[in-house]
Amino acid sequence: ELVTPAVVSIVASKEFQQMQSPFGFFDFFGPFQQAPVNPDPVKRKIGGGTGFIIKEDGLVLTNKHVVVDSNAEYTVILADGTKLYATVVSLDPVSDLAVIQLYLNEERDEKPSNLQIAKLGDSKALKVGSHVIAIGNALSEFSNTTTFGIISGLGRTIQASDGRGQSSKLSDLLQTDASINPGNSGGPLVNLSGQV
Repeated sequence: ELVTPAVVSIVASKEFQQMQSPFGFFDFFGPFQQAPVNPDPVKRKIGGGTGFIIKEDGLVLTNKHVVVDSNAEYTVILADGTKLYATVVSLDPVSDLAVIQLYLNEERDEKPSNLQIAKLGDSKALKVGSHVIAIGNALSEFSNTTTFGIISGLGRTIQASDGRGQSSKLSDLLQTDASINPGNSGGPLVNLSGQV
């Protein structure tokens, strides 16, 4: 109840040129890849993730790999279904964190106000066995999916790969047994006091 209104679903989209075939138009991934004949590109969803609002004017914290594509356009769906637009403010190359700013319109010239924020807690206060809740946009389709678990380990280090040949070493991580699905990336892990 405290955190879910501050959790957002992030949608990444790109424009693709349509191609002409004997059977009509197909997109770039279609079976008949001829020269483009329709000047109007088609926008397609290419990925998604989760984030959470940390400032009432729409500043959102997420994972870097959710918004790393500089050629993509990002839209955000609030917990109540409202669609907003986003720009990437900052990417942290070391910790896989990113900050995005929400806007009310596609021109990205008007910020929202009075949005519900998620309160940050102190991860140093967590212990192995502490109960936690993960909230995210599971499979980039089911917004605000909630799973429950415990902290399984503290101070973990992993070598993470983005599937495009890029990898980075992430350290001092929390390990949880709460179910995490594709699309949950960037979503909050919350203690039972409702703090991220």
